[in-house]
Amino acid sequence: MARSEGRSFDFLDESHIDSSLLEIFDFDSPKQYIKTETDEFSAVCPFSGLPDIAYVKIEYFPTGGKMCRIEIS
Repeated sequence: MARSEGRSFDFLDESHIDSSLLEIFDFDSPKQYIKTETDEFSAVCPFSGLPDIAYVKIEYFPTGGKMCRIEIS
């Protein structure tokens, strides 16, 4: 079993998301296809504490009348 060699972080469920940090807006166009991608996604490895770099592509058709702002910088 792998053991953490650096900093370790607790994995928490969705109830720990601070929704006040999310920018939600009305959106009523369920036929609109949304696609965003980046090859500069980075996260911290929970085992080593080192950065993980990845390519991420998110594709979806929004439903429910609301959207969350996705910002890739």
